[in-house]
Amino acid sequence: MGKATKELSGKSKEKYFRELLRAHGGIEAEACKRLERVLQDEVRHIRVRWPVPERGKALVQRAAGSVIAPAPVAAVAVDSFDPNAWSLIVVLRKEGPAGLLSKLAAVDGIEHLHAIAKAQHVAIDPALADRAAIHAAILTGTERRIASRQAAAS
Repeated sequence: MGKATKELSGKSKEKYFRELLRAHGGIEAEACKRLERVLQDEVRHIRVRWPVPERGKALVQRAAGSVIAPAPVAAVAVDSFDPNAWSLIVVLRKEGPAGLLSKLAAVDGIEHLHAIAKAQHVAIDPALADRAAIHAAILTGTERRIASRQAAAS
């Protein structure tokens, strides 16, 4: 039994992208060329199933009548909140308690504050519903995490 995948780079990678994009009949020629250029610039190596699946009539028949269009902007998640976008510990160390509290004040919603605490391993009471109490609990918990790290390092 042979290898299930093969790594491609250089000319073989470019040929693979060109054949793959052209096999999908629903992509306009200009868009296909732009995609080829972008993929060739952005991707250094790829790993593909080997042998490469046949892209004959079946693929063209599936793609016939269906034009690939850009994804609508509305498809992006409305709630793009990332609880790890910034670190509680780093902000506290660099900007102090006032900096951390101001950063927490900019966070919308109590559920986001709880998500930040949970994602960054700061233990706070999940029943807290007052923003000021949550801010204080996160500040205290972050200070405890820093103290624990310093104690473990010594």
